[in-house]
Amino acid sequence: MNPSEEVRDWLFEAIQASGKRQIADTWSMEAFTLYLDEVDEMYVPLSLREGLPERLLFETHIVTDEVGEEWTGFVGRRVSDKQVVLRVLMCGEKKLLAKREEG
Repeated sequence: MNPSEEVRDWLFEAIQASGKRQIADTWSMEAFTLYLDEVDEMYVPLSLREGLPERLLFETHIVTDEVGEEWTGFVGRRVSDKQVVLRVLMCGEKKLLAKREEG
């Protein structure tokens, strides 16, 4: 399983765990490298930024559930070794999870 599939599976499992909602078999994904100061606090709260590298590879996965809600899961990876150091899960504009990962 490649790293993008692992993120997709994490997103799908989180959606289903939130209420056993059905989701489509298709999703969209994009990845881009950004400096933390380019990322809105809505996605990466200031409280999580301390100690993170100043630049991360962000991988974003988006899927829509059976009732039309858009779910977004993204991870921040260190550019140097692609290790996941940040996870964020949102449903619409509601943040359900934002946490650092040690790696």
